[in-house]
Amino acid sequence: MNRNGSPEMQTQTVEASVDRPDTPPVDYEAFENMKIKHGGNSNGRTTVY
Repeated sequence: MNRNGSPEMQTQTVEASVDRPDTPPVDYEAFENMKIKHGGNSNGRTTVY
């Protein structure tokens, strides 16, 4: 149901991860939060990290 905020939020997370590879704790928390909100849609993004 939250598909409107899904792509926008995911794009920001991916950019932050690529631009800030030295921030695993902060990015990890955001990824985990997204995983719970997405419900498995972030599974592919977690592998990239």
